[in-house]
Amino acid sequence: MNLKSLQLSLMQAALQRKLRAIRANPQQEIPTLLDLREFFPSERSHDAQLAAVKRQLADENSAYYRLVARLIREVSEEHLSSFLLNFAYQSFNSGKKEIRSIQKREKIHVPWCLFVDVGSQSQHLTPSQLSQLFSAAQPLGLRCFLLDAAPSYPAFPALLRALQAADSCAFLLFLPPELVDAKSILQLAKTQNLLTLLDLDAAEGAALPSAIERLRRNRRLYGGFSRCGEVEASLPEAMRRAAAWDLPLLILRDANLGQLSLDEHRRARLDQLRQSLSAPLLPIDLYQDAAAADREVSGAAALGFVLSDGRFAFCDERRGYRVTEQSPLTQPLRAVFKTLRSP
Repeated sequence: MNLKSLQLSLMQAALQRKLRAIRANPQQEIPTLLDLREFFPSERSHDAQLAAVKRQLADENSAYYRLVARLIREVSEEHLSSFLLNFAYQSFNSGKKEIRSIQKREKIHVPWCLFVDVGSQSQHLTPSQLSQLFSAAQPLGLRCFLLDAAPSYPAFPALLRALQAADSCAFLLFLPPELVDAKSILQLAKTQNLLTLLDLDAAEGAALPSAIERLRRNRRLYGGFSRCGEVEASLPEAMRRAAAWDLPLLILRDANLGQLSLDEHRRARLDQLRQSLSAPLLPIDLYQDAAAADREVSGAAALGFVLSDGRFAFCDERRGYRVTEQSPLTQPLRAVFKTLRSP
């Protein structure tokens, strides 16, 4: 075991101890969750935000306190610690340092995360192509991937094996409930670096309640997502549906991402809503929050996409959404990023 592997093993062990302590004594341990500093932003610019969250976690009646208690109670300890280690430390804190170093040295823009449309039966990225992409991204500090799959994606078990093999990465999978069946749930349960979010816009039928029950029974139920034309207007109805299914996380996705604009007033209103929640349900404005994280990590609010035909697309505040003829499947990922303007 090398030094980095030893360090990660010790960090995961410390995180698992903390999760066990919270489960045993939530009133005492939840308020001290942010003491695990290696998993949270360390810059002084975040002090006010962390202080606000800490106040919420000290209040047993707050939605944040109840959300943390619920996740730790209902989600597998091993799975939660593995995902948090990859997402909060490997991808955000450690990845941030590597991305900034590469950008300073090579004058290229490396996005903090990649949205990947793995496709459908008619057009899709194969698990081997995805493994190639994950391997190429990691040396650049890019270890967070948000995956879309259609109900007809033809190689779902092999896709999950590809995610398991990329064990330093964190994956969020926007999951059609049709893909959660008696066989796939066993593979999903083994994929420790994956957070699944069910499609709440799925057609009426048995697939969604069946998927929710299977994920809940295997302690893998995190939440769902909904597409919307205007996030703020759609939020009350989306939250009502998520609460009806008793889901802790809700992702809101703009149905048509044409222009990325970090509206600080919109973010402030959503932050205010999050702090005033009465139910343990956390809404996330996907593209806005991902772009804000990218600005924090790489210095520019931008999003990167790999489409199901292999082409690379990019969206930033200055030029909006555009599809390029570059492909990380046929070109080195570093070369694809060199076509982007450095922040």
